[in-house]
Amino acid sequence: MSLHEDKGDKGAVVPLVTQPLPSRQRTRVGVASERALNVLMIDDTPEDRMAVRLALEAGGFVLQEAADAKQGLKLARSSTPDCILLDYVLPDAKGLEVLESLRQPDGALPCAVVMLTGAGTADVATAAMKAGALDYLVKDRLEADTLRRAIGSAVRQFRLIEVQHVAERRNAQLAAIVAASDDAIISVGTDFVVQTWNAGAQRLFGYGEAEARGRRLSELIVPDVYEAETAAIYTAVMSGRTALKEAVRRHKDGQLVPVEINTSPILDGSGRVTGSSIIYRDISERRRAEEA
Repeated sequence: MSLHEDKGDKGAVVPLVTQPLPSRQRTRVGVASERALNVLMIDDTPEDRMAVRLALEAGGFVLQEAADAKQGLKLARSSTPDCILLDYVLPDAKGLEVLESLRQPDGALPCAVVMLTGAGTADVATAAMKAGALDYLVKDRLEADTLRRAIGSAVRQFRLIEVQHVAERRNAQLAAIVAASDDAIISVGTDFVVQTWNAGAQRLFGYGEAEARGRRLSELIVPDVYEAETAAIYTAVMSGRTALKEAVRRHKDGQLVPVEINTSPILDGSGRVTGSSIIYRDISERRRAEEA
């Protein structure tokens, strides 16, 4: 079974090796998953699709096929492929144009894409990768094992990228919440040096972010009489506990402000405490009401 040249950008035609894998490797090659990977191949050459079909069926993949860009885009949008094998040149569009049509409103692609090309030139590879493909395969050097491994690797990479994008969106949402909060929200390292300082902190204590960042909290807002108490709070937090307390903190102009302090540890991926987040809430009104 051979892969034929790709309408002008291909080299010589050589067979695609389609020997079945040993039985111990026959299921879901390349990606540890409880289900078979769904692959959509968009390629107008029947012989190429047949060769890929045999190679993927031997590896436990599920394959859909499209002979042109229009049909491929329709299948991509109506199904949920894990990976798209995309011919670099199609009769009704360039592969790069198909990539752009696949993009979602946020600019991301819906799944992993591996470009198929007949010419292993640097220009083709660069264009494919810049457009969002996670790999490209040269047809005249393609073997079944290589194809299956490339799909598995691209799917793994795409899933990692998705996780990163979710984390970035979450961080952006949290940053927006912190920025808009009326409370002072501050983060410090284990040395109690200010790392972040929101607009609420500036309103409550008078220091701008540029003034506060890189300085110790005790230098900025902790009255001398409260330093021992503050150290006890940080010791508790550095051991992984949260602390809630009412105290007094100092404004830039020297005025004392009664606050409620909620301090929580910041943990890294291994559970190690790398700092603390502190929320200061102005309770001046509550204090005045209590006194009245």
